[in-house]
Amino acid sequence: MKKNVSKSILISVFACIIISNVYAEPFGTIIYSIKTTSDFHVATVNVANEEKQILTKVPTLIVGSSEEVGTMPFLGVGAPPFLGDPCVIQGSYRVNISLLAFDGTMTDVVPTSYTDFNVDPCFSFDGQQIAYVHRNASPSNDDVLCVVNVDGSDNTEIYRTPLWNVDIKRPVFSTDGTTLAFGQEDFDFGGSGIFTIPVTGGVPQELTSLPVDSMHPAYSPDGKKLACVSQHGGSTFHLYIAEADGSSPQQITSGGSFALYPSFSPDSKYIAIASDNGISIIDLSNNQIVKEISLDYEGYYGLVWSLGAQESGGLVTKAKIKSKSISLKFQGLVPESSPNYGFVKIENISLPLDDANFWSDKKGKKYMYKDKEKKLTAKIVVKNQNGKFTAKKLQLIEGTDYRLMTNIPVVINVGNQTIINTIEFDEKGKYKAPK
Repeated sequence: MKKNVSKSILISVFACIIISNVYAEPFGTIIYSIKTTSDFHVATVNVANEEKQILTKVPTLIVGSSEEVGTMPFLGVGAPPFLGDPCVIQGSYRVNISLLAFDGTMTDVVPTSYTDFNVDPCFSFDGQQIAYVHRNASPSNDDVLCVVNVDGSDNTEIYRTPLWNVDIKRPVFSTDGTTLAFGQEDFDFGGSGIFTIPVTGGVPQELTSLPVDSMHPAYSPDGKKLACVSQHGGSTFHLYIAEADGSSPQQITSGGSFALYPSFSPDSKYIAIASDNGISIIDLSNNQIVKEISLDYEGYYGLVWSLGAQESGGLVTKAKIKSKSISLKFQGLVPESSPNYGFVKIENISLPLDDANFWSDKKGKKYMYKDKEKKLTAKIVVKNQNGKFTAKKLQLIEGTDYRLMTNIPVVINVGNQTIINTIEFDEKGKYKAPK
């Protein structure tokens, strides 16, 4: 008989093995939206080797010397930090919200017929929801902040601007998915700021500790920091990083080069910004630029950093679910020499392994993580590429289905290596890979 077990996991992971304070090199994929002399396009760049790939584009049509006809920028681009295929975009002249896969295929989430002008989409960190802005939604030019499920269901109005000529810009989800942060700009009275609001709706609260006229909020995947940009009375936008509640902002960039659209790396160790020459990557251990990726562009409309689209690097061989425990066995991961970040994701539950330097390299033979309080362990044996993950003491609350006898996506990440499998638990909550 088919059974349903409803569970969700609330868990914090603390490092108990410390080796050094050396960060791994930045890795993953940055997705960006720009205008060039010939087109508007969305593209990806591999952070490690700077290889670029255009995902979709529309031509820039010219009448006379300068007038653009029939096209507009891809206003916004978003992806969850863990897996970035597909990403989500505003569909240029179609002004809808669409999922864009890394093979260039596109699927509408909020079609043009649903509303008139939709922009600035972003994914929730777990990849289950999309927030976006329905611009100029009424004769009084209201902006509406909306949240919709990835499959297009439950399209919900969260907040509507109360005043004429006020724009909502660049909403982002908090790491835990409970809050949205967004910029709000008043074109009649001047000024802008960053506000937060519960995903369920309510009254927005301005983060007044941030610099004046702040824009482009971004939360770090570890949930600890909030980034933004501000001119702060000057002529150039610079990057600021604050605590997650907006307190204690610190200016990171200075000088003549601008900083826009900040996005943290999946391990929260670096941050990428749109800058004069393309994309700048900053090491947050010392706030220094460690890489600059050149882009030939005329206009910039957004960027986001994720692990990107990855082929499965291995196989889940066994899995088991009990009332307060999960165990997985897998093979085929070959992580880099000093991974300091990882996560396990089963359906829409993510268990981060994101504290610095938790992997212990025992003479290059194995990597281990252990949290005695939570009874959470992970181990990878390099020689035979076998691994095991267990979580035995979990705090469970209502809200997430482990649907037994149903296909369940499982993702295991260690540094820049990822396993992506779909498995089916039997009626006893067990799975064994077919031979």
